[in-house]
Amino acid sequence: MSTYKKIGVGYARTSGLSNPKESIPNQISTITNYCKKNGIILLDIFVDEAKTGTKVENRDEYIRFKETIQTQPIDIVLVSFSNRLGRESFEVAMILDRIINKKQIEFISITEGIGGRQLSPLEIATLSVHAESENTARRRVTQEARDIAIRNGIFAYGSVPFGYTKDLNGFLVTITEEAVIVRKIFEKYLENKSTPKIASELIEEGHKKSDGEPLTANHIRKILDNKTYTGIIYRKTRLEKPFSKVRIQLGNEPATKIQHQAIISEEVFELAQQIKQKRKKPEKKYRFHFLSKILYCPICNSLMYGDYRRNRYECKQRRQGKYKCPFINKPEVDSAVMDFLKSLENSQETVEKQLKTESKTKDNERLIYLKEQNQKKFATGKINFESYLKTDNDISRKLQDINLNFVRNQSRVTIDNISEFIAKDNLEELHLWMLKKKWKLTYDSNSQIVKLN
Repeated sequence: MSTYKKIGVGYARTSGLSNPKESIPNQISTITNYCKKNGIILLDIFVDEAKTGTKVENRDEYIRFKETIQTQPIDIVLVSFSNRLGRESFEVAMILDRIINKKQIEFISITEGIGGRQLSPLEIATLSVHAESENTARRRVTQEARDIAIRNGIFAYGSVPFGYTKDLNGFLVTITEEAVIVRKIFEKYLENKSTPKIASELIEEGHKKSDGEPLTANHIRKILDNKTYTGIIYRKTRLEKPFSKVRIQLGNEPATKIQHQAIISEEVFELAQQIKQKRKKPEKKYRFHFLSKILYCPICNSLMYGDYRRNRYECKQRRQGKYKCPFINKPEVDSAVMDFLKSLENSQETVEKQLKTESKTKDNERLIYLKEQNQKKFATGKINFESYLKTDNDISRKLQDINLNFVRNQSRVTIDNISEFIAKDNLEELHLWMLKKKWKLTYDSNSQIVKLN
């Protein structure tokens, strides 16, 4: 008489930051040994290496794993740890309830001793919350460990600088042949040669990058910018420039006091930075237009742009010569808009009484309470996942509708936070505020400002 053997599939994942107990070989070994011991036919083990559990779309094997358990006659799903399925509670709950439980597949988390049957709603909720909290805790611990390693002189950033490699303990040690090239780069730069010229000369001398690719001017510039060559690990500090995507480099900041073998002296590095600063092209003067992306042409209804040379606004159609649309002087329209805003500000107290703020707050509190109660019912097993998800979606949609309606009403009748901008004459902040509120302004034949929305 033949005995039916159950068919199982396994899933293993590491983000590359896990401890040895959660390494891929250990996970595979744990799953394989469990199947042998319990007479389970292991169809396949799907493995995602160095893949974070927060991004499902990048986990190719995870997607194949889900397809397999949905389309193949699988009896058991096996993992070494339940958090290997993912780190977002919603994603873990989805696969456990909608796929595994729905197909009446057994789920086994070997190390945690969970499984051998279908999971209850309470177990699904507990595992889901645990997976998400594990993500936050691990990220914090990993960052702290990285900072400690760097302070102790271990290079724990991304790519190792050209000219160095890491020893078994993670410390930077020089590669003699590459260190010679780094010194040549600085020497040639101090001779006032350009980075393309340096790259060209080094290629002629037969020098290449670590990966065998030709040296480029961009690669040369990165080497010249890297103060780590002076014998201490440095990190760059940056600041985002207001009203721009440009990030300003503030300088090099030492990340540790532990020294490694220097390739160049600090004096040579500073001389190179002085040359770089002298060659640096002057930054383009930032031209601020108060009504950019806000003012619309009264004729063709297209956006108007600031012309700093003529000190006026004109629309795209006029610039292209398609229509003879009018232009308007910047000082004139900027002043008119400020007067318009002040008139709205003066009527603010009267208008605010029309807002049903108190009613909106009470509705929000009631829905948030219902949302929390729904979560408690699911966590205690009083409702299944389908009911929980349906109710949660309904409440979230109602909350969104209330907030959207409130914002629409408020944008029509009040000008919150505008007094401070006007008092300080802070046009840049006021400009950003109007963009955020998606304001559209135009003007009539008397140059009176009209709000289009």
